[in-house]
Amino acid sequence: MSHEVAEAVAPYYLFCIEEFGPERCMFESIPVDKQSYSYTVCWNAFKRIAANFSPAEKAALFHATAAKAYRLPLWGTPDRAATQVAEAATREFR
Repeated sequence: MSHEVAEAVAPYYLFCIEEFGPERCMFESIPVDKQSYSYTVCWNAFKRIAANFSPAEKAALFHATAAKAYRLPLWGTPDRAATQVAEAATREFR
């Protein structure tokens, strides 16, 4: 299911990421339409959309931009955060 969701929404997300850059974009945590697909499908779709981004870009999309916007602590050093997020972004939830 995440493949279909990613395919349907990727053009919109990729346009915004291209226009604003990963450092000004973030993936949201709750699907707007909870009736159509689950949280797990949503996050796996995000991972599919971000598959071709660099580790630093994935770190921004999945963590650093939100941490900055909401004034949350970052995970260690920026390089460590990028590594952790990039590793997590390659695994699918079950």
